[in-house]
Amino acid sequence: MVPLSMQRRTCDGKSSLYAHTYSPMDVMIEFLPVLLLFLGSLTNARECSFNVTVIKVEEQIFNKTNYEKQCEGILSNYGDSVTMCNGYFLNPKCICSYYMYVWEIKDICDTSDPKKNGSLEHTTIGFCKKYSHSKNGPCQNNGNLTAEYKGDDALADDAICVCEKDYSGDYCDVYNGTIKCKEIEPGNLSSLPDCREQFRSRYCLLTVNHNIKLMCDSEDIVQGNLDDCLSIPSSEFDSQSGKSNSQSTNRAVLTGIVFLVSVEFMNLLID
Repeated sequence: MVPLSMQRRTCDGKSSLYAHTYSPMDVMIEFLPVLLLFLGSLTNARECSFNVTVIKVEEQIFNKTNYEKQCEGILSNYGDSVTMCNGYFLNPKCICSYYMYVWEIKDICDTSDPKKNGSLEHTTIGFCKKYSHSKNGPCQNNGNLTAEYKGDDALADDAICVCEKDYSGDYCDVYNGTIKCKEIEPGNLSSLPDCREQFRSRYCLLTVNHNIKLMCDSEDIVQGNLDDCLSIPSSEFDSQSGKSNSQSTNRAVLTGIVFLVSVEFMNLLID
């Protein structure tokens, strides 16, 4: 079987294979939660809310070993605000980025270059605001980059983030609030994280009243009033209601059809 691969632009402007390769089964695992939520919406499955703690961060584009290769290079037009290191433009997504702080990567420039532009210890918060992709350095989810009373002339290494409502953590990467859940027939989704514990994926699985399965979407934040999943009697869920048997049957049929079509599609991709 030939694995599917994702294309990514490298620092020399050429296409390269992304760090991960995806087999058809990997794609199906990623696709299945979306499919199940879609089918749930077709059958008007019971919706409710649940309070979760989820890590929500930007896409990872480099790690501890490849940051120089991934961050330096003339890739494309970054706009008016660009800075350089080792004679190359720096990717704004690497400047004062979340992963530099988390992994304590102090400098993304080669050591032969003067430690500036890509260094947390030599650049300022004002520099981060000007050149970083989000204009707020490592701050996630619209957090505001600051150094309290030191102002924008403070070193980037001293930066802190002021978070919006429901977000916390040093870099506003932790969301604690209510998201929407939908009753659905999840099948074998044991690989999904438990909504009752802290997680970092988009979807999680919630079990209520001992055996009723709900899938929750961390991107679907509840606006307004929606019943708490834990407060709803079992009898109000489709799986416990005798009148919903036809809905469950239709949902199962739809799931089977779409799954078979998806398998055929994956087979075409690898042929």
